[in-house]
Amino acid sequence: MILRKALPALAFSALAAFPATGHDGVKNPAVMARMAVMEEIQAGTRVLGDMLKGARPFEPAEAQAAAQAIRAAAPKVVPTFRPMEDDPKSEASPAIWQEFPAFEAEASALEQAAAGLDTSSEAALRASFATLGTACRSCHASYQE
Repeated sequence: MILRKALPALAFSALAAFPATGHDGVKNPAVMARMAVMEEIQAGTRVLGDMLKGARPFEPAEAQAAAQAIRAAAPKVVPTFRPMEDDPKSEASPAIWQEFPAFEAEASALEQAAAGLDTSSEAALRASFATLGTACRSCHASYQE
């Protein structure tokens, strides 16, 4: 039971570890576009994570809006990485394009986790948010420098 309650906090900690402002100075428009998609996902996860940490109150409508933003952004991940584009400020690993089918599978796991976000109650969100955190951590561990 303790582990079940700790998983969302661990998931949020992992998601929060990715800097929101680490993209200053990016010049390549394709890289900027994919970073914008990632930032959309991060913004939604921050709202949900803050609710689960108690840093902001659980508000069902706000939680639903954040979850919907994540759901809307998740399918954009693969298309924004299709062109092999780089920038000195990019955090994308070359392994993305060397292992594109595996990267697509990671992105699919993100989409499934986003679709499974349940904002009907704080307890439901807590249970479903852990899956999202796992998907994000897995992909970032393999494909983010």
